[in-house]
Amino acid sequence: MQFRSLLILLFLFIPYTTLAEADNRAIKRNSIAIESRTALVIGNGAYTDAPLANPVHDAEDMAAALKNSGFKVDLRLNIKRREMKNAIQDLGDNLRYGGVGLFYFAGHGIQVDGINYLLPVDANIRTEADVPYEAVNANRALTQMQKADNRLNMVFLDACRNNPYARSFRSASRGLAAMDAPRGSLVSFATAPGYVAADGEGRNGVYTKHLLRQMIKKNLELSRMMKKVRLGVQNDTGDKQTPFELSSLIGDFYFNGGSPVQVQVADNKKTAVSGTTGDAVMWQAVKDSTAPYELRLFLAEYPDSRYRGLAKLRIARLEREKVEAEPRPEPETESLPVLALVEPEPTPEAGRLFVSTTPANARIRILNIKPRYQRGIQLSPGSYHIEVQKSGYTTNKQWIVLIAGDELKVGVTLEKIVQPEPVVVTAPVPSTVNKLRKIRSKDRFVVANGTVKDSVTGLMWAAKDSPFDIDWNDARRYCKAYTGGGFTDWRMPTWNELSKLYAAGIRKRNASPKVIIDISLYVWAIETHNSSAAVLVFTDGVQLWNVRTSSAYSRALPVRGSN
Repeated sequence: MQFRSLLILLFLFIPYTTLAEADNRAIKRNSIAIESRTALVIGNGAYTDAPLANPVHDAEDMAAALKNSGFKVDLRLNIKRREMKNAIQDLGDNLRYGGVGLFYFAGHGIQVDGINYLLPVDANIRTEADVPYEAVNANRALTQMQKADNRLNMVFLDACRNNPYARSFRSASRGLAAMDAPRGSLVSFATAPGYVAADGEGRNGVYTKHLLRQMIKKNLELSRMMKKVRLGVQNDTGDKQTPFELSSLIGDFYFNGGSPVQVQVADNKKTAVSGTTGDAVMWQAVKDSTAPYELRLFLAEYPDSRYRGLAKLRIARLEREKVEAEPRPEPETESLPVLALVEPEPTPEAGRLFVSTTPANARIRILNIKPRYQRGIQLSPGSYHIEVQKSGYTTNKQWIVLIAGDELKVGVTLEKIVQPEPVVVTAPVPSTVNKLRKIRSKDRFVVANGTVKDSVTGLMWAAKDSPFDIDWNDARRYCKAYTGGGFTDWRMPTWNELSKLYAAGIRKRNASPKVIIDISLYVWAIETHNSSAAVLVFTDGVQLWNVRTSSAYSRALPVRGSN
């Protein structure tokens, strides 16, 4: 073991270059450098039609905070469309050398047909048709950052303010729509999709104020930081504004403190693996790790990497060394002192998961790992897909995030599937209706056995949406498998059907507890557009597009029949 450790120390000082360069020229000596950080910060407030007071201050303060956190910052204030596009292109070019990328925008942002656009100060918009030609698609920044194939990217959009051109638009969509978060990225909005954010009464907008407040804290991991930002904004706005983010990050990130990622760089100051793919950069960072979980994260991030065989071999060696290091009976001969050449890095503290269910004897599974669930199971930090099911009850599936050292307690209540009672009659009655009860003025809605029949549209609705948040694909399966009222031909509703239901007054803002149909917030519709699907917001009747794989605030509401 001592000899193997010595070899590892010696290997750290063996110079290397890219694989292509090794066959053509002498190997140069290398040194260790901290992973680079690059940011583009834009603040647009000098709009002709609807000027904003905070964005310039927001951008200036954000740039200062990022510089203090080690970012190389490109700050742009009150810029036009061409300059915005060029700045985003420059950001993507700078990230091709690896490292961490960040894009921040403060100003007006609008959505058209489920696509988000960021407005330059020279935008000349009269109708929706002008938006793609006068504004900048928010996905442009994500695309440029994704093409760079660097380790981690963040997008912060403080751009969910009221649409200044709403009167000339044919749709009434407010705020921004949800966006895909490519692998290794986080996309954060000042408020939830379909809602608007406050510009702020002081120097900064509410969302940016709390971002700045949390970013400067030492050793605060990014996911924890966003939770604190969300709580601060909710408290400041009386729950009227809730920041929203989509994340596909693997691993941790700290604006200040934490363990900085180190990469190898050559004497000419260029990355030794520049010109190669992102897996080469990451492999140089983790190839000598003594923590198997870091190598497994590498395999998850780059499953087709040319280094996957080396990563698997490294994991096998580490696990074998762990077994060999377990205590064994000491030999009778006097043992020699052992010189510790390498101090292994501590593995992250495991978290513990506790799932309580109603009913108590429901089956609990963790779908994305092999170990079976046990109460208080110790798991490495990460995301886990939990399934709770019991015969005669609805099945609950949800993703949870476990943080190092936490004891996460999750409570799940399953809804019992009620089968229709047999109908006993002495006179002819409709075969599918038992004990019909007409309510509301004009007797429009008829309630029976967990269903609500709309006598105007002819549609029959479930009396309650799904008991848990759900993504679009699971919502479709939920509706198809629904058997309320004894019927088996339930389906997912259309956007138009949901809009008519909302217009009928089934559920409105500040509705009384005696609503006929119990609907939470967003309801999925059958229509799709690329990777997004339609939802209706039942607090104000707004139609918007949401990412199909997102389950935040969204539920399923089965319907049967046709208009």
